[in-house]
Amino acid sequence: MQQKKDQRKHARQLSKIDVELSFDDSLSLRAIGTNISLGGAWLHFSGVQPAIGDEGKLHATIGDLHLYMMARVVRKNRTGIGVSFIDMGIETYQNLHAMLQRNAEQTNQINQHNKPIYDPGRTALL
Repeated sequence: MQQKKDQRKHARQLSKIDVELSFDDSLSLRAIGTNISLGGAWLHFSGVQPAIGDEGKLHATIGDLHLYMMARVVRKNRTGIGVSFIDMGIETYQNLHAMLQRNAEQTNQINQHNKPIYDPGRTALL
């Protein structure tokens, strides 16, 4: 079975972010963002789901940080939806970029401390 090629343009990071997504003031959903990038996020929730292609206002809360953007539903399954960010202000972009950069640096630092003793790419054992 052939695997689907990952078509993401931005690196994603695992997260746990409180999100509210509103569509035309008629449908408002609360969700948990379980991964996020500069281009979009996966929102985990149950209940009524918007249709693929629906656009709405997304408000994400990360600690004291509030991010506001427009998002489009690009995929969904029984546990949630994938959204693509289609518009955000410069302040939201800068805050999201800085947060993702900090998290990437912290992850790299953690990975540097947790290097395996055995590296299968090496030809000889130490």
